[in-house]
Parts: sequence; C-alpha cells; structure tokens
Amino acid sequence: MSQIRRFKHDRSSVRFSVGDFGAVGNGVSDDTKALNDAISATEAAGGGTVDFQRGVYKCMGVKPKSLVTLQGRGWGETILKGFNNQSDQAIIDGTGYYSQTSLLTEFNIYDLELDGKDMNRLGYHYNRKGIGNQWMKNCVFHNVFVHDTPATGIGTDFIINGYFESCLVTKCGTVGKVGNGIGSNGFGIGVSDATEVVVFSGCQAIEIANNGFTLEAQVTQGVGYASITDCYTEKCGNSGYSNSGSKGVRIDGCTDNASKYGVYISSNADQPGDQTIISSSQFLNQSSHGIYSDHAKNNYLQVRGSLFESCGGCGINSAGSYCSFVNNSFKDCKDATILCKPTAGAIGKGYLIADNLITGGKSVGIKIDSTNQSIIGLLVKDNLILDCKGAAIQAICKLDTETGNYTAAVIEGNVCNGNSSPQVELAGSANKLIIRNNVD
Repeated sequence: MSQIRRFKHDRSSVRFSVGDFGAVGNGVSDDTKALNDAISATEAAGGGTVDFQRGVYKCMGVKPKSLVTLQGRGWGETILKGFNNQSDQAIIDGTGYYSQTSLLTEFNIYDLELDGKDMNRLGYHYNRKGIGNQWMKNCVFHNVFVHDTPATGIGTDFIINGYFESCLVTKCGTVGKVGNGIGSNGFGIGVSDATEVVVFSGCQAIEIANNGFTLEAQVTQGVGYASITDCYTEKCGNSGYSNSGSKGVRIDGCTDNASKYGVYISSNADQPGDQTIISSSQFLNQSSHGIYSDHAKNNYLQVRGSLFESCGGCGINSAGSYCSFVNNSFKDCKDATILCKPTAGAIGKGYLIADNLITGGKSVGIKIDSTNQSIIGLLVKDNLILDCKGAAIQAICKLDTETGNYTAAVIEGNVCNGNSSPQVELAGSANKLIIRNNVD
C-alpha cells in the first residue's frame, strides 16, 4: 500500500444517483446517456461519486471523467451490460478523449460488474473492452468484475499511475488473438516513460484468450515500479503474466495454473523486458515453459523461492543475461528444467543457479548452452538434482574455440542422484569451465 498512498485521494462528499438522471437499470433500456449525464454532472460539481443502485444497466461508450468515482453495490448487484451496437466501443470508453497534456485523473471504480456477453463479435476490434482508457493517472479500481468481452477486460494505454485491487476478469478476449499488441488480455496495461507506478493486488484472470496480466511497452520502455502481488491466473491462451518490453516488474506470491506459459518476458516497441523479479510464486501445469524469457536483451531476470510443477517445457528458459535462479523447487518438467542459452546478441554475463531442488525431470536437470553466445561469469552451486531422465547438469560448449565459450565459470558442490549417467555432462571441451566437488 505504501507505494500508492501518494496518489490515493480523499473522495469528495458530493454524490449523484444515476436514477436521478433517468437510468432505469432493467437490462432492456439503453442507459448510456443517463450514465454519461450523471458522470458529467459530477465532474461539473468539482468531482464526487456516482451511485448505482441495484440493477442491470445496458450501456456502451460510458465516458470516464476526472475526479469521478463510480460506486456500485457489488458483483451480481450492479451490472453494466454491453450490447451489439457495431461501434467498436468499450463499455466504459475513454479512448481518444485524453492525452499526455490532458490526463484522465483520479477516475475510480468500486464494486461494479461489467458483462460483455452481448457485445459486437463481428470480426475483431481491439477496443471492444470492458474498460478501455488512455492516459489515465492516479486511478483506483477496486472489486471490479469484468467478463465475456470480445477484447481485453480492463485495459489502459499510456498509464501514469494505477492501482487494481481485488478485481476479477474472466473469459475475455477472442480465441486466436495472441501476441504483442493484441487486445485480448485480462488486464492490458500499456506503459511508457511517463509511467511511474502500476500495482495489482489480489486480482485474478481466468480463461483469457491471450495474457492474464500484460505490461506492454508503447513507443518507449516504461514502468519504474510495477507490482503484481497475490494474484491468480488460470487457463490463459498465452501466459498468466507478461512483461512485454517493460522495465522493473515484480511478481510476488502469485500463481498460474494451466496457461501456456506462467510468465512470458518478451520485447515490444523495440524494447526488451528488463529487470523482472519473480518470488514466492507457483507455476503449475503449463503446456509450455513455466517462465520464458525469449529475447537476447531481456536482462536481470531473478527467480527466487518459487515452485514449478509439471511444466510442459522448461521450468525456466532464459535467452538473456544477468540471471539469478535461487532456492526454487521443480518437479516433473518435460524439457531441461532450467535452461540458460544466451542467444546471439546477448551480453552473456552473470548466471547464478544455486540451492534449487530439482526432481523427476523428463530431461536434463540444469542445461547451460554457450553455442550461440559466450558465457562469462557462471556459478552453478549447491543444487540438489534427483531422478531426472537426462544428466543432472549439462554444459554445452561451442566447438573449435580455445575456451569452449566459457570464462570464469564454475559448477561445484551439487548433489546429484538417480539421474541418467553421467551426472555432470560436458559436451565438447572448455578449459575455462571448472567442474569440481559435485557428489553423485
């Protein structure tokens, strides 16, 4: 909470009821104008709260305004229901109204449900969201439930500061719309150099077409502090959590179950995913890797104290540099449980793999591959590796080089038992790779 107190504000005592502006809430009448009139009146009064009574409010293109809070009665009690109007609008739609010089400031939503089942599904458009904003600053979304939208559930581009607490998005997006720049996410947050703080706490994203949570660079790399804490994702078409070209993303105490990837770190807008810290989290039953960092310049990946079980690929697969994988537990991963393979163009420095427990891997326990890029500074130490179908540790050297592409590299003090022999396997030769004091 300390990270967001500086922009949380005391809400005005001014309150307007949507019913006073003609909103019916019967799920049949179009209440869009009445809701917009209530919001405009609240803004004109200097800000305050727009109160929703119990009901189903059929609407599209509700325009958010600064210093306005939408206050519902809770999920299943106050529902904003989108409908098929062919206009490619979000249910709450601030797209195109705000800019870096004219920000949507202190717009908040509390205790609302947004239903997108009846929205336009003819073809595909990225803006058919539950909430679609741009240039949003100092906004709080609390206890918001968004479901069944054709595009992203809760999305905002060029966010400045945002706090999302106890929100749920489910069954959002369009199947087959997967990848960078695709608006089929649960929470889709576009960041730039203007971004300061983005916080998710206790949120969930379930059965999302693309990523459950996405922090995506737009034009320039953004995010000075992004925290995803105590969140849960399940059955997402791409990843539970995605750092797509952003900088400074922390994922702590989170779980992903049965998405393609648990965490996917990639590039966007010619920016790498940089400084990603993952701790005390669980990654279960992914069809591919638990954590996948796919770009040469995705640097400073740290994974600590996390559990990986039954991953369909690697537990951790990293193509970048400056990686630290410490005190994690892995069970029954299909490919190499931990794979460090810096790609061409990577810095190729700084790899620490220590104090991990690896059991029952279907392939190699720890695989270090210097084929594409030399590795400088490697320590694989004090890992316990049991009952893998391949070698406990495998180091692959680039042939026809004097050092085998390793410098200042040590594999020592690891305990290996029940793995396919040899326990520590060197493919090629490397006179600057030291292997010592490992126990079979």
